[in-house]
Amino acid sequence: MKRNLSAICILMTMLSIAGAQGLPGLPEQVFEATQQPQLAMPLLTEFFKAEERRNKTGGIVLTATGSLFFAAGAAGAVWAFTADTDQFSDPEELMIYRAVSVGATGTGALLAGLGIGMISRPADRYKTKYAYVYAENDPVVQEAMAYAVMKDLADQARRDRIAGAVVNLSIPLATVGVNAAVAAFSNDWDKFGENLLANVSWTIPNLIGGIMTLVSGKSEEERLLDMYRVTSAGYTGRYPNQ
Repeated sequence: MKRNLSAICILMTMLSIAGAQGLPGLPEQVFEATQQPQLAMPLLTEFFKAEERRNKTGGIVLTATGSLFFAAGAAGAVWAFTADTDQFSDPEELMIYRAVSVGATGTGALLAGLGIGMISRPADRYKTKYAYVYAENDPVVQEAMAYAVMKDLADQARRDRIAGAVVNLSIPLATVGVNAAVAAFSNDWDKFGENLLANVSWTIPNLIGGIMTLVSGKSEEERLLDMYRVTSAGYTGRYPNQ
């Protein structure tokens, strides 16, 4: 019995030394699974927290902007609806003042409502959405699940970024096509250039936005995945599979 216990102790000691030094003869995956720290989980959690902070800041900005619009619109509405009609050159001018003030009031209320909604969101909502990740007790499995979530977020962000750029770039092209079709249908090409310039001018922001989306780089989610891969490569000494 004592010999068996001694043999077991010696074997456990040798395995511990081999695991610490990474000696050949044992599967490399065993050492990586037990020695590699969690990298995806802290990066993903920090990303979620930063996103919540950005939402809070955006909510404060929207609430402040909406409150200003609402106050200005409400003051203008009170004045426009109580002012003497003799102060205006014609009834249409009075209607314009009233419409603008009511529109500003409604816009301000909408922006303020959106901002208050963003501010009032409960903290750590990501723990509810990804409860299955944070409830996992096995660190190896949890790390794999966190990486899967990170990869899914990056892929979705990439698709959204490319789709947004394509839509923005297609609007000016569609405008050109419509103007050309109208000119061909009416057989009137004399004003084609003038009409095209007038109609395409309002699509310039879409064109600029599409180009900037394509050349400005990656989204936050894509950069998060790249950060994980670089960090993991620095720890393991090799780049993970793309």
